[in-house]
Amino acid sequence: MTDCYRCNRSFNSWSAYHQHVRNSNNHWECQRCQLDFESGLGLKEHYYCDVHFDSTSDLQDHYEGEHAYCSSCHKVFKNDFGLHEHNRQKHADVYCIACKRLSRLRATFILIHRQKDTICPFNGCGLGFINNSALILHLESGSCRSEQSWNGQAYECVLCHTQFRALMDLNRHLASPRHQEKVYRCPLSTCQAHFVSLSGLCQHIESERCGVTRFKAVQDAMNNLFAGVARITM
Repeated sequence: MTDCYRCNRSFNSWSAYHQHVRNSNNHWECQRCQLDFESGLGLKEHYYCDVHFDSTSDLQDHYEGEHAYCSSCHKVFKNDFGLHEHNRQKHADVYCIACKRLSRLRATFILIHRQKDTICPFNGCGLGFINNSALILHLESGSCRSEQSWNGQAYECVLCHTQFRALMDLNRHLASPRHQEKVYRCPLSTCQAHFVSLSGLCQHIESERCGVTRFKAVQDAMNNLFAGVARITM
């Protein structure tokens, strides 16, 4: 007894089953390799470049590597533009038009294309960053192109406000273990995660991972930090 699960029918022999497959509208069989498809479109895609494969997984790999193929819809398009238009219309919720990429995590695209509207306040730099923690990381790295750390009397570290007579000394300070120890701690009593850098702490706070941002004191501290950076540049 041979069963056809697709049609919910049983046959007394393999020959009867194969006769059913050849004649049924529910089956689209490749006469060369006997692969059975659920639709005429599936069989057409199987014949797309007249190459036969030993398994459906090999065929799938071929589609993805050699053709403009939508794995979600199991459709092959003539070119990349056809696939792009298909994704733009059918998968708009997970398709980034700018990147021409699919992702189940829409936040990925939001992060990639987020505007860099947090500008380094030091004259002569002008680099933009996606958030305040990225700006702090820029300052910590010592890569700021400006020499405007001068506060009128000395070169001031914007992170701990230590003052130095020479810019070289400030840069050496920024690269030293002074800012490599885990001296920064989340103020939330149920969290208290420690961080090597101020930017790490800022990233933790901005991520809202532990909920510490709901406290006004934390919001005020963050605002005062970035206001202090801005004052140095005046």
